[in-house]
Amino acid sequence: MSFIIYSLPRSRSAWLAHFLNYPFTVPLQPVGHNLAPLCKSVERFVKAYKEEGMCGSVELEGMIGWQVIRKEMPDLKVVVMRRPLQEVYDSLTMLGYIPNLTELASLNAMLDIIASQPGVFSINSSDLDAPIACKWLFEYCLELDFDFDWWCQLTQLNVQVNIDDWRAMEGEMRENMALYKADVLEQMRDIKECLN
Repeated sequence: MSFIIYSLPRSRSAWLAHFLNYPFTVPLQPVGHNLAPLCKSVERFVKAYKEEGMCGSVELEGMIGWQVIRKEMPDLKVVVMRRPLQEVYDSLTMLGYIPNLTELASLNAMLDIIASQPGVFSINSSDLDAPIACKWLFEYCLELDFDFDWWCQLTQLNVQVNIDDWRAMEGEMRENMALYKADVLEQMRDIKECLN
């Protein structure tokens, strides 16, 4: 069964996606990281799961489409990974990137809403330092027996998004994200009509 993990940036999301991209599965079960800005629409994002074999994804901005994604894939396992908002903001500024605090706070509030939904589990990013939390995530998301050696090997790695590459793609990512947001708003209209 497929999964999705929602988090704020700088919450060890890249490390988690790398950890869950377990290279010894047959066939491979690819796990993405922050793919929604590349997809331009929820339909394209869902297609990555349904037609292209993606097993899971750790999503940041893509969380704005969580209701549409849940409608399209109701059996998708959902986990929310939390890190205090101030720590996220501080971590981004230490990289020389001044984030929009209002947007971050809005995403943080959205994580609260997602975490309150039935069947959604919530963890703290600091929990990834403990093998018991990673064992649970590994077995819950991948439905495989925990590989302690794999976790131990990865604890030695500092996996991060390359901020220079990200800055080089920032304009294109903004355009793609605007298309994704517009698609979410359009599809949310249909969801809201169903509720009335």
